[in-house]
Amino acid sequence: MLTAGYASDPAVRRLVDERTIWIIFAVNPDGWAYDISGDGYHSWRKNRQPNGDYNPCTDLNRNCGYKWGCCQGDNSGEPYDWNYRGSAPFSAPETQAVADFVKSRVVNGVQQIKTHVTFHTHGELILYPLAYTMEYLPPDMNPDDYEVFRSMAQTMASMNGYTPGESSHYASSEGDEIDWMYATYRIFSFTFELYPDESVGAASEYSSDSIIAGQTARNRGALLYLIDAAGCPYAAIGKAAQYFPLATPA
Repeated sequence: MLTAGYASDPAVRRLVDERTIWIIFAVNPDGWAYDISGDGYHSWRKNRQPNGDYNPCTDLNRNCGYKWGCCQGDNSGEPYDWNYRGSAPFSAPETQAVADFVKSRVVNGVQQIKTHVTFHTHGELILYPLAYTMEYLPPDMNPDDYEVFRSMAQTMASMNGYTPGESSHYASSEGDEIDWMYATYRIFSFTFELYPDESVGAASEYSSDSIIAGQTARNRGALLYLIDAAGCPYAAIGKAAQYFPLATPA
């Protein structure tokens, strides 16, 4: 979309010219390859990380550093559980690679990444922090930031027909990527739970490839909005001048 549309779509061209956009195409390539190997799908979400004489593997979205293993949410310390959080925060090479990359985007003490989205399946949801708690507005969430998250999620949901809400929508989960992004760097970080919606069971998560084009197009507007919002996320609640006041001309 960003490359093929550059010459013909003024909205795409403006965003590519005005923004720096980083794309990680697959955080879990080994787990992904295993999941689709053989004659059938494996319903596999963890990585394929060896650990000593056995291979428990790690749920990468329970392995990030913020509130890792803090509570009794949707994560496990048992290596063979589907949601095993790993032996320590960022113990998985994949999450450590993401953490190193995000840290490298700090220039002169300022994090350059302002908005972020990670794609998961399934549910047709737009989720935002904080995932580790069911509390409406916990003390580690700035009230204005909460309103930005809520406003941006509602706007994007109006474009793709998803349901917006806090990441503890399903259940609280510790070590979540978007919690770490926000709590560590104040990045406005979202999870898109893609097609199909929540009415289907796990066996139906693997959809026909015939739906890919339509479901990709469905998210076009929301993603362009998210890229645009990186210029000043607080504009979503009318507080751009408060957080990013215009410099006084010399």
